[in-house]
Amino acid sequence: MWLTPRAVSESAIDIHVAETLRVIGRWYSQTDAAKDGMPPHITLLYPWRPLPLRDNDLSTLRGALAGMHRFFVSFNTVGRFPGVLYLVPAPSIRLRELILHLSDAFPDTPPYGGTFGLNPEPHLTVFKATESVLDAVEREVRAAIVADPITVEIREVTVDAEVAPNRWVPTHQVHLSAVS
Repeated sequence: MWLTPRAVSESAIDIHVAETLRVIGRWYSQTDAAKDGMPPHITLLYPWRPLPLRDNDLSTLRGALAGMHRFFVSFNTVGRFPGVLYLVPAPSIRLRELILHLSDAFPDTPPYGGTFGLNPEPHLTVFKATESVLDAVEREVRAAIVADPITVEIREVTVDAEVAPNRWVPTHQVHLSAVS
């Protein structure tokens, strides 16, 4: 169900990858993102625009993604940031292209506020915890993705909005072009 956001604070441009839940669901369900209503996702641009979104924000978004084609990514390995275990999408080149297109279209809202530069590592967060807890979870996730490999077709980009404190919902989708 798509909801129209009330005037609250934030939005993000993401790729939802619900197909990963079959493998990572038991860990992902414990994250703040899951508790806030976000499915597993790859963040392309956050923070994006304050709410309510303007019509020209959405038209600029559509223009930035015009001509971008659907593509496949696989999640065959895991990576770590301090306190974070994530799935590595491969190949990442198309995701990096999307991030760069969006960064060019919205230079005033760089990914993660510019904290990680203009080319942040595309990733899908699995779990957040202390390093010792992540060591054990990492072994389990590695075994799970070997037993049940994940490959998905990326067909659209989703605008997510925080419609209440700690409550995110998808508000718009921009479909990528079918491969001709």
